[in-house]
Amino acid sequence: MLDRVLHSRYQVQQLLGKKTILARDRHTTQLVIIKLIPVPSGQGSQFIGEITSKIALLRQLSHPSLPKYLDSFEIDSSPEQIIAIVRPYLSAQPLENYLNSSCLLAEQDLKQIAKYLLEILSYLHQQDVPLNHGNIKLSNILFDTQSNRFYLVDFAFDSDSPITDLQDLGKTLISLATGIKHRYIPENFEQKTNLSAFFIYWLKRLSNSHSVYNFRSVTEALASLYSCQLILVSIGNLTKPYGSEVTVYKKDNLLEIKIASKTKQKFFNNLKTQLRQFLPSLFFTIILLTIVAIYDLKLVAFLIPIILIFLLNLISASLSWQLFKSFGQGELELKITTQKVSLYQKLWGLKFKLTADAASSEIYSLIRRNVTVTMQGENLTIVPPCLALIASHQEYIITASEDVSEAELDWLAQQLSDWLRLPITRI
Repeated sequence: MLDRVLHSRYQVQQLLGKKTILARDRHTTQLVIIKLIPVPSGQGSQFIGEITSKIALLRQLSHPSLPKYLDSFEIDSSPEQIIAIVRPYLSAQPLENYLNSSCLLAEQDLKQIAKYLLEILSYLHQQDVPLNHGNIKLSNILFDTQSNRFYLVDFAFDSDSPITDLQDLGKTLISLATGIKHRYIPENFEQKTNLSAFFIYWLKRLSNSHSVYNFRSVTEALASLYSCQLILVSIGNLTKPYGSEVTVYKKDNLLEIKIASKTKQKFFNNLKTQLRQFLPSLFFTIILLTIVAIYDLKLVAFLIPIILIFLLNLISASLSWQLFKSFGQGELELKITTQKVSLYQKLWGLKFKLTADAASSEIYSLIRRNVTVTMQGENLTIVPPCLALIASHQEYIITASEDVSEAELDWLAQQLSDWLRLPITRI
C-alpha cells in the first residue's frame, strides 16, 4: 500500500488509520490527507451523488479555519466501492492530544475555544445552503500552536441537523474540562471541574439532547456566552469545586470562610524548580573551583565569581516577582456571628481589617457579580467577578483571583445563602 499511487496522482506515504492516508500530491509536491469513505451496499449511485453534491458545496467555502477540499475520486476495490476525499495536510495537533485529567484547561481557555468553534459553525449554518459538520470531536479539531488557530476537519456526509453540531461541541468541551473521554462523561460532570455555575449550566444546555432545554441555534449559544447572561434554572445543589482549598466552618451562631493565599506555595514550588534546574550548574562550578584549588589556575579563579554572580542573579530575578507578591497576599477571612460581620486579611502573622464591622442584623443583600468590562476612550477597565455581602451600606467582597475561582465563588454564595436564608442576586 505504501508504494501505491492513487488516482494516478497521490503517492501514499503513511497509513494514519483504517480510513486515513497521508500522501504526497505529485502535481504540487504538497502533502495531503486522503479520507476513505466506503459506499454502503445497495446505495451506490444515490450515496455517491449525495456526497458529490456536498463536496461541491464544501469546496465553495472560504474560511481560514476550514481547510479546502482539493479533490475527490472513486476507488474500485473488491468487495466494496470507496470514495476518496482529499484535503491539505496540516501540521496542527488534534485537541485529543491535550486531553489530560492531571492538567485540565482553565474556564477562560474553554470559553475562548467555545467562541472560536461556534463562530466557525455559525459560518457553516448561515450559508445559502446551510451546512452541518456532523462529526465534531476532539480528533477533528486541530490546533496550530504557531498561529494559535483552530481547524475543523473531516465533515460527516450523512448529517442534516445543526443541533447535533451543538451537542457534540458541548460534549467535546466537557471532555476538555474534565479529562474524561466523550463516551464516558457522567451527568454530574461538574463535580470533577472547577467551573462557574454559569458555565456549567451553559455547557449542559449546549450538550443536552432535549429540545425544550437546549439552545435552538449557534447564534443563541454565542449570544449567551458573550453576554454571560442566563437565568439559572435548577441545576441541583452545587458541590465544593474539585481541588478547592477554600474552607467553610458553620455552626448555629457562627459562619467562617477562610481563603488561603496560594502565592506563597507557588513561591516555594518555584524555588524548588529553580534549584533543580541550577543544581547541575552549581555542581559544575564546584568542580571548576576544585580544579582551580588543585592546579592554582589564577585566570579561571578570576572567572568563577563572575559565573556565580550570574547564576545567583538569574535565580533572584526568576523568584523576585513571586516573592514580592507573597509579601502582599495572605489568608482572607470572612466571619459572621450573631452580633457582627467581619472581613480580615491575615498577613505574615498579622491580622488586618479590610472593612469596618457591621451588625449581622443589618445584612440585607447577597450579590454575585459577573465580570464587567468598560471602555472610556482608549482605556479599558476590567472588573473581575466577585461575591459581595451587603450590610449597613458596606460591602464585604471576595473577588475571583489566583486564590479563589468563579466556581468557588458560586459555591460560597450558596453556603452564605443557605446559612443566612438570603437569596442570591446575580448581576
